[in-house]
Amino acid sequence: MAVNRPTLSVLQAAALEPAPPEPPWLIESLWMRTGVGLIGGAPKVCKSWLGLDLAVSLASASACLGRFRVPSPAPVLVYLAEDALPAVRARIEALCAHRQLDLGTLALFVIDT
Repeated sequence: MAVNRPTLSVLQAAALEPAPPEPPWLIESLWMRTGVGLIGGAPKVCKSWLGLDLAVSLASASACLGRFRVPSPAPVLVYLAEDALPAVRARIEALCAHRQLDLGTLALFVIDT
């Protein structure tokens, strides 16, 4: 019995559409747009605060750590597995207050499980 198998559509690599030019930095001189990273360190060295500063910076296009320019805002999803959600909100609110940002206007989302 013959089996009908779907055929694959293929293109020569040179026929692929080139990627539109994008700035290479998500956060200038700190994090590449296509980069993957990890924040690690000993307990109580402000890893959560750093991650939240990165998140607020990206969501608002404000300078990360007050120094590193963010070319354009982007939606952000964070997961802080070891922190209680009210503490996460308090930290984000403090970062927003320092930058005079309205938390309600940011595309900043938190995984709540």
